[in-house]
Amino acid sequence: MNPQVFLIGAFIGILATLVMDLSSIIGLRLGFAGKGPRRTGFHLIGRWFLYLLRGKGSHSSILDSPSLDNEVLVGSVVHYCIGGFLGAVYLVILQTLGALPTLLSAVGFGIATTVFPWFYLYPSWGYGWLGGNANGFRMTYFSLYNHTFFGLGIALWASLLSPQ
Repeated sequence: MNPQVFLIGAFIGILATLVMDLSSIIGLRLGFAGKGPRRTGFHLIGRWFLYLLRGKGSHSSILDSPSLDNEVLVGSVVHYCIGGFLGAVYLVILQTLGALPTLLSAVGFGIATTVFPWFYLYPSWGYGWLGGNANGFRMTYFSLYNHTFFGLGIALWASLLSPQ
């Protein structure tokens, strides 16, 4: 593995995460997430991660768990670190296969990353698989929407920044 490819991939992933977050704001404003109360955000990522560091990996409802100091900051850092890592993984996979980034592979990769929230994060937050217990907030569709934009962000930034 070429360390330069990993670092460029991480930077692409961070920028793609920004694209995803901007599209998320638009999607929320347009009502794509449904009519229920919002059940995602940096504060909940931070709360989950900080509790995870304290040995508590699952919640009956993350919303009912007491908030912790600096959860928005921690959640933002964790969110962007994960995006950076996933961007690096994408480019390393392509390098290993001897392939170049394409719109299809980037969007497919972005969509594939929904398995993490659907089958790990949401159940650990007390929302069940695919966020099925989110009471009116369409977690499954909204994460698919967000991660599609993550893939589009990877495609955009990889086309501009990836080493050929």
